[in-house]
Amino acid sequence: MKRRKPAQLTPRKRNKPEPVVIREAVFKDGAWVFEVPTKTVSEMNRIEHWGTKRRRASGQRQLAKLCCDVSLPSPVARSIRNGKHEIKLVRVGGKRMDDDNLASAMKHVRDGIADSVQVDDGSDRIKWKYDQLPDGSHKSSVFVYVREIEWEREETA
Repeated sequence: MKRRKPAQLTPRKRNKPEPVVIREAVFKDGAWVFEVPTKTVSEMNRIEHWGTKRRRASGQRQLAKLCCDVSLPSPVARSIRNGKHEIKLVRVGGKRMDDDNLASAMKHVRDGIADSVQVDDGSDRIKWKYDQLPDGSHKSSVFVYVREIEWEREETA
């Protein structure tokens, strides 16, 4: 009888996370602008293990919350809680996505920002907008524009 060679165990290769640089928000053209350096992917067209999705979702949400906490001045975060604001999420890099895939790719970033300012992301105090600047590269990032808007008066008949 032929003896088998014992299986050799090789350590699993893990991707080491790159260091994240968080910069302060800048007031530009009437809006506070800061960056969330995370790669966003379309969740709708992706077939993968639930644990992989959960790790990505948790990481994006925590990073967005951290960037918002560190970047935005606290008076601005308080004004978001109390006033009406427009928050525009702009995805830079990667390939072009259609609008529903873009919204699903930004979901966890949106949740992290809402966690940071302590407002429900479905609240009518915040108007969410999405945009993208594709360049075909494999790296992507999200820029967040926070702008105060006027309250719209509802007319009663």
